[in-house]
Amino acid sequence: MIHFKLPSAALAAFAAAAGLSACGGDDVVERPAHRPISVIYVAGDPEGPWKARTEGLADGVKLAIAERNGLMGERAVSTVVVPIEQRDGTTVSAGIGGGRILRDSRAIAVLGTYSAPQLALAAPQLNGGELSLLQYGSGMRGLTEPEEPGEPERFEPSGVRYALRAVPSDVAVGTRVKGVASLDGAQIVPVTSTYDDSLDAAAGQRAKEAQARREEAQEDGDDPLPSTDPALTNPSAEVPDAQRLAGTIAAEGTGEVVSAQDAASTKPTVIVVDPTEPDPSAAVLATLREVSLRPSVPLLVIDGADRNIAASAVGSGRTGPTFQIRRTIANAATGQARSLRARERKTFGRDRGDAVVAGYVAAQRILDLGERQPERTIDRVTFAKALTGPAPQDPNLPANAAGDATLGKVELYRLGGGAWVKR
Repeated sequence: MIHFKLPSAALAAFAAAAGLSACGGDDVVERPAHRPISVIYVAGDPEGPWKARTEGLADGVKLAIAERNGLMGERAVSTVVVPIEQRDGTTVSAGIGGGRILRDSRAIAVLGTYSAPQLALAAPQLNGGELSLLQYGSGMRGLTEPEEPGEPERFEPSGVRYALRAVPSDVAVGTRVKGVASLDGAQIVPVTSTYDDSLDAAAGQRAKEAQARREEAQEDGDDPLPSTDPALTNPSAEVPDAQRLAGTIAAEGTGEVVSAQDAASTKPTVIVVDPTEPDPSAAVLATLREVSLRPSVPLLVIDGADRNIAASAVGSGRTGPTFQIRRTIANAATGQARSLRARERKTFGRDRGDAVVAGYVAAQRILDLGERQPERTIDRVTFAKALTGPAPQDPNLPANAAGDATLGKVELYRLGGGAWVKR
């Protein structure tokens, strides 16, 4: 843990921006004991598909804190990055990461990048702890409106909504796809091979462990393990992001979901890549080879983690209309945004585009609300309700009644001259 005094505003600003954890450790900047401290958490897998977004969100929060010399009214404030990730087809580590945040009484808000399975575990945890969640990963509709039975209530054990989906929803993507006339009646192919393989591997490992425990029990003269033993069950029953998004696109009236094996080479095609795929460009190329899509057939590619899919991944010789959709989380082209990106390059040696802008904007609202708390001790419930409630006159993070709070949008690109051109 880093300890320092505050001899000047400049030192405080530098420390707030640069002396923090880059990938999820315990490095919380600590102020003198007479100042209480609050912590803004950024949760996401530092090595996963949203790595760049997680880094950008954290950079933006740090820059916002530095502007205020590390202070939020009467309180010192800092940020920490905590891994919320999925490993081996389970969501166990997501639960551990969420629990770590909840155990920190200084936590006042969480900016998160999650896949749908991770979100399904972390969101109710944070809600039960009455912590605000600004979610910048999956566009899963059920977080703020009904998608499956019991949603969004199952993410709100406290009975109050403390979460905002800060990335354009899957419905927004489906609507945008529907607006592309050449894709009417398309076949929608979700790519989830890595996710499926990890589930199979995890299930196989649990089966081995169960068999070992059964044999040990029999040797000891105990009853065999019942089939309902946790060692035999799969703890991750959530629908992967690509499959969920594909279903939403189909529900908007664009077409129907099919597997790559069942896809026709002559039908307009939408390929949706799951965030668990390590290389979205390679996943698209492999799927196109499996489908043997004709060059003249309209094609759209989408990555569930909003990573860019290389133009070369759609193959050479395409003559039909070819598109890519990406979801932004903030406008990175304004004067303020360009200035923030320049500051990020100077301070952290990287440019994370819309993510640093989104992190900065969210932190500004968090800090503004914190400064309005009259007491030195932040009332977490009051703060959460203020942060996630509708705020039509607050330009920092507009919210609407449906619980969406995003400054980003769904962007459509068309392939032209070997490169993606924004429509």
